[in-house]
Order: sequence, then C-alpha cells, then structure tokens
Amino acid sequence: MTQTSTDLPPVEQLINQLQSFMDEYIYPNEERYQEQLNNLENRFSTVPLMEELKARARDLGMWNLWMPKNHGGLSNEDYCALAEMMGRVLWAPEVFNCNAPDTGNMEVFMKYGTEAQKAEWLEPLLSGEIRSSYCMNRMSRPVMRLMFARPSFKMATIMSSTEKNGLLPMRLMSEQRYLLLWASLMQTIRTAICNKARSWCQSTRRV
Repeated sequence: MTQTSTDLPPVEQLINQLQSFMDEYIYPNEERYQEQLNNLENRFSTVPLMEELKARARDLGMWNLWMPKNHGGLSNEDYCALAEMMGRVLWAPEVFNCNAPDTGNMEVFMKYGTEAQKAEWLEPLLSGEIRSSYCMNRMSRPVMRLMFARPSFKMATIMSSTEKNGLLPMRLMSEQRYLLLWASLMQTIRTAICNKARSWCQSTRRV
C-alpha cells in the first residue's frame, strides 16, 4: 500500500530526520549524481543513484512529505521548512517524491480524479513508479495535458479542454479549469523559491 503523509511523524522529528538524511546521503552524493547523469546513454532515463536514495527515503518513512493538510499531511507552514531544506540540492525533492510537477499533478487527481483515474495514475505517482509532466497551449482555447512516463518511456497523455473531455470528472467547468491552472502555478512558484533559496543555502550550510 502506498504510504501517505498520514503515516508521517511529528514535523519536528521530520525536520531532524531530513537534515540527517541530507547530510548523510544527499550532499556527499552531489558529484556522484552528476557523474551518473552525464554517463547515461539516454539523458532522460533514470539515474541509478536516484532509485537507490528513493528506496532508502521510503524505508525511513520520509515519503510524500508534500501532502497537504486537508489530505492528512502537513500545513504549508510546516512543509515550508522541509521544502527549503530539500531545495538546497536541485534533484533532492525527487528523492522524497516531492518534486514538481508530480506533486501538483497528484493533488489535481486527489481533488478531481475519478476512482479509475486515481487507480491508474495517482497510485503509481504516489509510489514513485512513474513521473508526470504538464503543458498548456494558448489561453484562447485552453487545452491542458498531463503527461506520464513509465520506466519503458512510453508516454500517456490525458487531455482536458473545451472541446475534448478526458480528464477529471469528464466535464470541467471554467472555475475548475482555473483551479487546476492555479495549483500548477503555485507549484511552479514554490519550486522557483526553493531554487533561489538553494543558492543562498549552498554558500552557508557548511560554514
């Protein structure tokens, strides 16, 4: 069964665990990660170190830390400290299944997905078995696509638009479409803030 944030320990304990994990497994492996990434035959395939660290984080109960409070997770205030810490290394959020755009897409499915869509896409995302993406065309005719990649690198696309109904419960009202866009925008902004913080933290964390 996929671990959700309802299984998480108190936030103070999480902060200490995350700091220890970063010190022991993330910072010492920054060069190793880059070397493995550069040596991949397929630039978009999985870095072996990433899968190794993801398994370790999952075993330690440090998984899906992003889950919102109304789904049994953390408040934005509590998660902020964890997000800042993970953001000190660009690829670290993925280790804990907290990377964009997967988190935003998972939240969309949690709020609006049908049971069948949750079973096919949400559960594999929560367990870290697949990755997702997001794209949108011109605003005059909104078409949103959530794209998912399995280890075989076969892409599946779920589309929602004013003309084609495929995602979330089939016929989205305008308000719901804007909510989806807003959720994605907020995730992008949070990631940008974390990346900015990372530059500052890299110069201070070992001082």
